[in-house]
Order: sequence, then C-alpha cells, then structure tokens
Amino acid sequence: AGRKERVTAKEKAEEAAFWRKRGNDDFNKGKYEAAYEAYTKAIELLRREGCADAKLHTNRAACLLTAERWVPAAYDGVKSIELDPDWWKGYWYHGQAWLGQLKGKAPTRAMHLKADQALRSMQTAARLGPDDKRDRIDQLQARARHISFYLAQNQCPQS
Repeated sequence: AGRKERVTAKEKAEEAAFWRKRGNDDFNKGKYEAAYEAYTKAIELLRREGCADAKLHTNRAACLLTAERWVPAAYDGVKSIELDPDWWKGYWYHGQAWLGQLKGKAPTRAMHLKADQALRSMQTAARLGPDDKRDRIDQLQARARHISFYLAQNQCPQS
C-alpha cells in the first residue's frame, strides 16, 4: 500500500497541458507572474520527459517581457527558435528582449551589436509572421534599425 503509483507519460502530458491552460488563463487576466510560474511548470514537466515545446517558451518570454526581465526573455526566445526555427514568435520575443536591453544605455559597441541582433530577429519574424501582425513587426523592425544606426554613429571610440 505504501508504494507510489507510476505516472504515465500520457498523464504527464495531460498535467503539462493543464499548466499551459492555467498559464494562458492567467496571462489573459493580466496575472503575468502566475502565468510565468504555470508555463515554467509545464516546461519542466515536459523537460523531465525528454520533450519540449517552442510555444511554451514564447509564452513564458511574453510574461518576462511584461516584467522587463530582458535576459531571461531573450533566453526563452532562443530556446523557442532552437526547438522550432519556423515559429515566428521565437524571433519576435527574442528581438523585443534585445531591444529592451538597450533602454537607457549609452552608445557602445556592445549596444550596437544588441541592436543588430534585435534587427535580425525582427527581420526573421517579419518573414515568418502572419500578415495580421505585419504592421507591429514592421514598427519594431524600424525601431531596431533606427537604434542600430544611431548607435553606429554615436558609439564611443574603441581603444
């Protein structure tokens, strides 16, 4: 009677789906921290089974962006791209995370490289993304291009 029941892969997949739905519900209610926690639980459940889901990583990246947690959001964007190179939102959130890292920073070579990375991600998002998102993608792509140009013109001289 004291033995633990063995949890099947199907049950773990169902549990991960539960946490994904909980994350989606929380995100839609503006409960971004709770959504982040739910998506993390789903990601961890799948990871322990040797599985992964690009969309869970972009969902979690969206939560991180709302909290201006740029570096972990960029990580989730990269992870999503690694898992599914054709999923446009991986590039979308990756680019936004790179742009976020530029807020209030002095023009340096490192900032210029981040702006270029954001631009490349936005260009890929524009190529892969749906037509109904094209205007927003184009806006952020133009912003990345503008920042990259500004930083290239105004960066500190290299020693």
